[in-house]
Amino acid sequence: MIRFNDAEIPPTEGSGSLVEEVRHFFSPEGPLSGFSNFEYRPQQQEMACRVAGVLTGRRNLVVEAGTGVGKSMAYLVPAILYSRQSGRKAIISTNTINLQEQLCGKDLPMLQRLMADTPFQFLLLKGRQNYLCRLRLQRALQMADRLFTSSEIQDLHRIYEWSKSTEDGSLSDLPVEPDSRVWAQVCSERGICTPRKCGAGSSFANDHGVCHYQEVRSKILSADILVVNHTLFFVHLGGIEEDRNEEGILFKNDFVIFDEAHTVEHVASRHVGMGLTSAQIRFTLQRIWNPRTMKGLVNGVTENALTRKVGELLDSMDTFFDSVEEACNQLALQRDGVRGSGTARDETQAGEPPQWKEMRIRRPDIVPDEISLAIHQLCDELQLCVEASSERSWAEELLESRRRLLDIQKGIADFLSQKPPGFVFWVERSGRQNRNISLNSAPMDISAYLRARLFESGTSVVMASATLSTREDRDAASAKGDNGTDSGAVPEQGMPSRHGRGGSPGGSRPAGLSYFCGRIGAARMDCAQLGSPFDYARQAKLYLV
Repeated sequence: MIRFNDAEIPPTEGSGSLVEEVRHFFSPEGPLSGFSNFEYRPQQQEMACRVAGVLTGRRNLVVEAGTGVGKSMAYLVPAILYSRQSGRKAIISTNTINLQEQLCGKDLPMLQRLMADTPFQFLLLKGRQNYLCRLRLQRALQMADRLFTSSEIQDLHRIYEWSKSTEDGSLSDLPVEPDSRVWAQVCSERGICTPRKCGAGSSFANDHGVCHYQEVRSKILSADILVVNHTLFFVHLGGIEEDRNEEGILFKNDFVIFDEAHTVEHVASRHVGMGLTSAQIRFTLQRIWNPRTMKGLVNGVTENALTRKVGELLDSMDTFFDSVEEACNQLALQRDGVRGSGTARDETQAGEPPQWKEMRIRRPDIVPDEISLAIHQLCDELQLCVEASSERSWAEELLESRRRLLDIQKGIADFLSQKPPGFVFWVERSGRQNRNISLNSAPMDISAYLRARLFESGTSVVMASATLSTREDRDAASAKGDNGTDSGAVPEQGMPSRHGRGGSPGGSRPAGLSYFCGRIGAARMDCAQLGSPFDYARQAKLYLV
């Protein structure tokens, strides 16, 4: 038995060479002990052994490990060893940039040096729009006078000079972040930045070098460890067929470890749902034509028919979102009980708009749809323009704008009709003076989606965080005399795995994890709660100012 925090932890299930190798790695005599600042932490060793056990057994794990346990090392070491032994790709997903930078700038390079006898490669993967596309940069330079103002052209030339020396070509590598309109015209874009057009072996790459995003794509196949963020993970997951038969989640024969797992439900719901802002629509339209600057993709089109339609659509969009905001104002007045004079909020009736940040929409057609038809008509005009054009690069950029507009049209129509069923719909406002209005939807219950896509994928999924349990569940467990420290697997009746692999038999969920497991659809999981090595009662003080 390993004892800490006055609780006894049984030996990890799943004996085998990997578990024992990991146990030794984190022991007082293991490889980590050679570091001057090494401190043996039984909680870290226990978590690492549990991760190793579920990986070798193709099971899933939810683990809550308190602050100071050293979670990143506890999942990285078994993930690296298992990846190299099995040939399966490890995907590490985090929620924050800070943790990604810690993993790729500190932890993984240190483990590369420490585990020299087990060489591995890792790769930090960002969303494609974080990377410069050399092909689009060349096109932007050729169309600069048509697309940009003089100050934006200066930004474009700064990007061009930077492109000659940058190694990774990512936005974070730029000394000064450029104007968002300029970067949007030179970053990687699906349909334009492709292996055939600007990847290795393409005619463009032979003359100008391989596009930076295509370079990253080529490294994915050889990487043993991929570090992504939750948003990017679910973007890619949404593009994969749900009924594919091969084992794996994003790749064939992979496994996934979510750190900061307490945010997974929220991020997944946001991605499966919709978020459409007035600023986003305006940006897309002004990329085609900006009446204020007189710049855009359709600059110089015969008779200015397209520029006139874009200008009219911009006006219609402003009217549409004003109507949405006013409808929400009326809902806020009803919510706050403002019916007539003498109510609790006379100042609101006197002309001050009601205060709200988010407003739930419970019925369809909150306002008339007076924008979708105009978007559709503009898309038809763009298609005709593309078909008549002999300028290939310009036509491809126009087609990409058309695709975005069609996505916007569908999003507005789905929001107003409240499709699909089982979703919740709401309006948010943000930005300066709350002028940015967004239409949002998300599934009320994401558990079925996550269960099918993650936990029944035939591979291992590990959920780790310092904050997963709920006080209500802990209190309930205490009333039953459960110490709430640890448990085995959690098979649920009536929830068979698609591949017939759940957790090991027996056990019950540890105190506090039932709510989290239910919300994410974790029907069959090994579960563990590991306390912090810090003695907060004696080593910390809380000041209330």
